[in-house]
Amino acid sequence: MNRLPPTESDRKGDKHMDELKKGQEVVIKSAKLSGTVISSRDDGAEGVIYKVLIPERTMYFRHADLEPWPDPSAKLRNGSAEWLDELARFNELGKRCLAKPQDKDLMMQLANSGEKLGFIIPIK
Repeated sequence: MNRLPPTESDRKGDKHMDELKKGQEVVIKSAKLSGTVISSRDDGAEGVIYKVLIPERTMYFRHADLEPWPDPSAKLRNGSAEWLDELARFNELGKRCLAKPQDKDLMMQLANSGEKLGFIIPIK
């Protein structure tokens, strides 16, 4: 059975359908990868973290499984007034985190502030 390529009406539900370009970095939202464990370490409360070697290969994904890489414009320009305000907030949040190391909401605020400054790369 031959399948026809998707029409414009088929794409209306997916706002990113036309945004992905050749060479563009994307986040793979759902993928089953296989690799080889090459080392591990105990990370305390987080459990064991494994370093896994994933061989280079070409893989195929449906558009629904991809999203554009986050736009770097979300970061503030270094030295701008907004960046300096966020830096002061980041420092204050850091002091508060030292006083209350178990406060997860406070840690998330610190991570978000650090992300805006370009100091922290979030893993979500």
